Amino acid sequence: MGWVHHLATNGLGTLYDGTQAGPVTFGPVMAYVWSLLSAVQPAFANVTDAGDPGIRALMKVPASLADLGLAALVAFALRDRPRWAVAAASAVLLVPATWYVSAWWGQYESIFVLSGLAAAIAAAKGRNGFAAVAVSLSTKPQAIPFVLPFAAWFWASGYAAGGLRGGVRELARTGVGLAALVVLWLPFIPAGGPGDYLANLSTYQGEIFNVLSLRAWNAWWLLQETAAGGNFIADDIAIAGPITFRHLGFALTGLLSLVVAAAIIRDPRPRTLFVGLAASVLTFFTFMTQMHERYAYAALLFLVLLLPERIGRLSWAWLWLAFAVVFTLNLAAAIPPSPEVGAMLPIAGALGVVGSVGLIAITVVVRALHDAIADRMTPRRGRVLFAVASIAACLTILGPGLGRDGRDRFVRAVHGRRRGAARDRRGPRRQTGFVGSAALGLAATAISTGGRAAALHVRSGFVWTSAPHPSTDKCRPIPVNVVR
Repeated sequence: MGWVHHLATNGLGTLYDGTQAGPVTFGPVMAYVWSLLSAVQPAFANVTDAGDPGIRALMKVPASLADLGLAALVAFALRDRPRWAVAAASAVLLVPATWYVSAWWGQYESIFVLSGLAAAIAAAKGRNGFAAVAVSLSTKPQAIPFVLPFAAWFWASGYAAGGLRGGVRELARTGVGLAALVVLWLPFIPAGGPGDYLANLSTYQGEIFNVLSLRAWNAWWLLQETAAGGNFIADDIAIAGPITFRHLGFALTGLLSLVVAAAIIRDPRPRTLFVGLAASVLTFFTFMTQMHERYAYAALLFLVLLLPERIGRLSWAWLWLAFAVVFTLNLAAAIPPSPEVGAMLPIAGALGVVGSVGLIAITVVVRALHDAIADRMTPRRGRVLFAVASIAACLTILGPGLGRDGRDRFVRAVHGRRRGAARDRRGPRRQTGFVGSAALGLAATAISTGGRAAALHVRSGFVWTSAPHPSTDKCRPIPVNVVR
């Protein structure tokens, strides 16, 4: 709220110089969104907190509108299969995680995911463009997991069309995206905005959020649970000479992200791109330090595009549903809507351990299936890789490799039955009637819109306060839930 007040009183140019609300860590796209809000509601020139219900609701409108845009994009991507298009769009609108983050909490994850999802759907239709990715990166730095999968896709699709020259030409087109970055930053360049923005990110990383896991159920949360009883542990603690936990997180995430990119290069198909983007987001969420509980949000949207797909006799829908449930529980436990819910869903303890193991296991499965889709696996190799993936889930180490028709062979190795034979036994699929699909879609939209409208006025009451960190004598930010 204080950042919007700064824009209303001082204009765009000095946003990254410093504000009374603290350093700004959002990119220029959000600055333009906030400027629009301040133009729509002049009261922002006098308001510096979320006490006014109308102002609070207005702050949440952009993210809620982006949620509707995400549902529309998903329906568009699956329009060739109307039943699945309606089901997937309804899932986006109704899954608690989306409206909880946007309409209730007022976070802006859906805005940067919107342009990233649009870029992925366009790329799958043969319309590559880094400009949409650049918009996503200019919204929030949490879009960084998109970079390697898209770069791999641009290269591979260009190479497939025109050999080495085609690959170079496709990468050269990313210059349009770079130009878009420059244009977005133009109003801030005279005051040194880009440099100040990077300095702000460094401040948050080095002084404010420098802990292993900020309530994200991942590998680092398990370490905090076992070593510090659920309390925060600084990620700048040296573990081997100058090597810190943060360095280890960078190394693991970078290496595993390169594996995802290599898979996309070997098998540049839309399914590989969608799974690769989800795998990249989950890799960052699981192995990078300083992750917040909501940073796996993008994976929820990329995986929903795979609902019509099947893994042997099992639908991707079950994997998506499992992820949606555990991810939603992580959100509700980290930022409970009421003290009663907080008591039912404690972020630490047994629930946090089970939730962390669950999200790690889902990350391993998504990566293993991505590997299986991209590589041509023999049944023997499939069994070995599945065993490695299972062990990795328990040890919080990611497993197997990539594949084209490998998914079917991977599943055959595990289940010992042919996907084609199972499909034959099921017989032809029945199509949902147009009227029924339309009614379901309208009902989901009405329920979602009504629920979001009601949540816009709710104050989440999430604040930060300083308290001594358990592993040092320094004061570090501790999240406190204050429901009013």
